[in-house]
Amino acid sequence: MKNNKLKKELNRKLLAEEIVLPESLSAENIEKLIREQGGIVNPKRKQSEKGKIIRLVASAAAVIVCIIALAVVLDVTTGDRVLQKQNAVIAEKTKNSDYSQIESAVLTKYQDMVNSYQDSNGLFDGFVSGSKDTALPESAVGNTSSTNGSAAAGTTDLLTEDDVAFSQTNVQVDGVDEGDIIKNDGRYLYFLHDNLIEITDCADPSNMKVVSKIRLAESDGYTLMANEMYLTGNTLTVITNRSSERDYIYNSYAAYDCCVMPDYDTVIKVYDVSDKANPTMVYSQLVNGEYLSSRVVGGKLLCLTRYAIPFPELDQKDFEKNCEELKNSCIPEYSVNGGEMQKIEPDRIDILDEKEPTSYVVTTLVDLGNLTAEPKMNASLSDGYEIYCANDTLFLASSEYAYWTASGDGKDYVEDDNGRKFTEVTHIYRFAISDEGVFYKASATVGGVWLNQFSMDQYGDEFRIATTGCEYNGTRYSMVYVLDQDMKIKGYLGGIADGEEIYAARFMGKTLYLVTFYQTDPLFVIDLSDSKNPVLKGELKLPGFSSYLHPVSENLVVGIGVGGTMNGTDGSAKISLFDVSDPCNPKELDNYTVPDAYFDTDHRAFMTVDGDTFGVIIYNYSYNASYAYQESRSVILFDVSDEGITVKGQYATLQASDSDMSYTCRGAFIGDTLFAVNGAGIIAYNMSNSEKLGEIRF
Repeated sequence: MKNNKLKKELNRKLLAEEIVLPESLSAENIEKLIREQGGIVNPKRKQSEKGKIIRLVASAAAVIVCIIALAVVLDVTTGDRVLQKQNAVIAEKTKNSDYSQIESAVLTKYQDMVNSYQDSNGLFDGFVSGSKDTALPESAVGNTSSTNGSAAAGTTDLLTEDDVAFSQTNVQVDGVDEGDIIKNDGRYLYFLHDNLIEITDCADPSNMKVVSKIRLAESDGYTLMANEMYLTGNTLTVITNRSSERDYIYNSYAAYDCCVMPDYDTVIKVYDVSDKANPTMVYSQLVNGEYLSSRVVGGKLLCLTRYAIPFPELDQKDFEKNCEELKNSCIPEYSVNGGEMQKIEPDRIDILDEKEPTSYVVTTLVDLGNLTAEPKMNASLSDGYEIYCANDTLFLASSEYAYWTASGDGKDYVEDDNGRKFTEVTHIYRFAISDEGVFYKASATVGGVWLNQFSMDQYGDEFRIATTGCEYNGTRYSMVYVLDQDMKIKGYLGGIADGEEIYAARFMGKTLYLVTFYQTDPLFVIDLSDSKNPVLKGELKLPGFSSYLHPVSENLVVGIGVGGTMNGTDGSAKISLFDVSDPCNPKELDNYTVPDAYFDTDHRAFMTVDGDTFGVIIYNYSYNASYAYQESRSVILFDVSDEGITVKGQYATLQASDSDMSYTCRGAFIGDTLFAVNGAGIIAYNMSNSEKLGEIRF
């Protein structure tokens, strides 16, 4: 093992207070010993009051003896990491009584970055991160009636939640709501576009009315970028990114790997929409970091942000000043209702020390039924990009190149039990969700990288994940891992579809349906009944590929994706209906293709009308005589049964101008009325006969 890896391990152990050094090996005595042997210690490198920052310079034989002795005490080993034989790598956490250990870890990383910067001749010269942001000022909500008029108070409901069925967001886990740009309460449609929420009364489809608009305008010069929203009763919650005063920051994701990136904060705004014509903002919160994802579980909003630590300039000129600046900005902060910014409490921050200390994942838990209660804030000094959320458990996934994970000397891969070497790995963190917050429990590292949230699943007390890995020789293939509650690997299936990668995944109880693609679309059926020994049961090859899989029944699965030939894709949109009644022999029962088109494969754009009727957004494209690109958008409604696919109709959205091409579309229904919605407005149709009932322009 190289000395720099050993030094990192020593420092990690010291920061976690896992060992107590004898007085002879204190920082002061080591420094004295190094100086006596002619070593050089950076005079600007100081030990924090409570933290332990030790820089070892192995320029004397006596110091090398100390390092070897410590290596024996810590049981630091060399060689390749074997994922299966070592089982899961459990990340250790450190609960902190104050911020000193966190600051020490970050300052140590900054010193490494400065040293690396000096070696690279100042590649990123001139990028400065700036100071921490200010609190979010409270601002009034702008409500304006549309030119179509507004609903008068006390209007008789023609459609109510108790009277008719209506569409809701298509979610991965029952009972766990996901944010979207459209929400539906059985009478009113709430649509988010261009930082504007349109609340439209759809009781009379022939005479729809925009009753109010919520403008998410700029605040004190900061630009808001709305992401998605939730509707829980009469509470509308909107999540936005807000540009920070830093604009851009210098950040590092791994040792010696640096980047310059835009800097954002996340703003949560909650509105009381009891009076649809006059929404009122009743809660706001600013959280450091760019919006990552969210869910609503049991009436509580769970919001995750990723706070990249804003490292100062990488030079020695103002090193001490920069260290002080970094100490002031290395802890994520938040404010509530425009109040003072406050740091997350140290005992609510976990140091997951298998990762480089360059960013946090911050979890915010807001009780939407009791907005006077303080939000429950937690953070982990780690990284993450995708989540899977059940009712009481959160899984967070992040990936990195295996070079930074492999423990061998000079190795840039990890190896599994089949002798396959990976160049990428996924870290998975498990958190428990309670009324008091979101708390870290355990973690694991597996080979390969996930596709999206549907690559992950919890079944009972087991966690399953499907990944695509890149072999050291460049060959790609897929695999499935099953982990227990302690995140230890208990089952594994590898070598699926060499040379291809996952394009869709869907866990359904004890079965996983997996789509991979290179030129054709293999649908794999994987039996997880014996979680210790997953088995590949069946495989179906056909042209094109599916990007989203939706269960219809125990025996039928719908695939939404791209059509093609045996030589690859052909530019068509395709719906496939798979018969999986025989796991060993899956079949494509039927398909429907549309030339020169593509589907919106965001699962939230998939609309379930009932158990057999579904809707999906389709984009038809063409080129005019001047070769200018043209696009139209609509909702396709189709039925599925054991007999195949039947298209009920195609319902166009409004198209007002060229700028309309940027609008994301959604379909919604209330009773027997289908609404095709985009940023230009709404068209209402009778689902039974496709008759246009009315339209409204925003």
